[in-house]
Order: sequence, then C-alpha cells, then structure tokens
Amino acid sequence: MSIAGTFPEHGFRVRLERSALEGEGARYRGYAYVPTARFPLVLAISGTGEVALEVGAPENEVGETVVATLPPGDEAFVRQLAKQLHRQAREAPIEQGGGQWARRVQRWRGPK
Repeated sequence: MSIAGTFPEHGFRVRLERSALEGEGARYRGYAYVPTARFPLVLAISGTGEVALEVGAPENEVGETVVATLPPGDEAFVRQLAKQLHRQAREAPIEQGGGQWARRVQRWRGPK
C-alpha cells in the first residue's frame, strides 16, 4: 500500500534522511507526522548506540488545531527506530545489508 498525502489519516509516520556521518555514528533530519501536524526531528546516533532526539515545534499545513507535543509513545517509537538503525549499521553482517547507515528511513505505525 502506498502512502497518499503528507499527513497519515491514522497513526504515526516518521520520515528521516541521513544528514551527516559523525565518526562511527550518524545524524538524521526529518519529520514525524500525526494526522493534524508534523514535528521537525533531529536524531543523532553515536557509534555506541546512544540516541539524542530533538523534537521541534509542531507545524501544520492544513489550518487545523495542532497537537501541542509529540505523544510519548511516538517519541519512544523514534528512539526504537534509532536502535534498529544502529544495529543495522554497526552489528549486522555486510551480507545481510549491514555495515552502513541508511540514507533514508520511512516508517508508519498504526493507531494504538
């Protein structure tokens, strides 16, 4: 199933692009989307797997009431995604696609 439109009708979507390699770690920039808003994200993952997440102020392109903060469950989802990216880049064998940081990442999670 393809994604239609910017904002998901239900659930939560995150879209990131690698902006820099930092030593053995990586930095990603992008957005987290909920049905009525998007939140700018900066995600830094160290070579040891430590995660630093910055969530910016919500933005809205459709003129509706904006959610004030990113829900805690959605923030936890982004942190878990960072752990997956680290495992793939640092621990997975090269023959299984490991050994490098992903350039682009997009994930969707249904409503909880």
